[in-house]
Amino acid sequence: MIGPVVLGRPVPWLVLQLLAGAAVVAAVATATSAWRHRRELGLGDRVRLGLVLASAVAFVPWAAYWGLLMP
Repeated sequence: MIGPVVLGRPVPWLVLQLLAGAAVVAAVATATSAWRHRRELGLGDRVRLGLVLASAVAFVPWAAYWGLLMP
């Protein structure tokens, strides 16, 4: 038994899909904000943002492979 199913998917899987979508939206918002304020960012800020955005770029194909970004 899988448990409760909504829209043909188990509820935990739907939660994971929502979290994956939220992570992608947050990464896009972070990249957009960083681009708008790029002149104000110090070296440490750029390094941190680079690591976060590199992780987001690596996350997207991983999540797509597992079907987390599929409707």
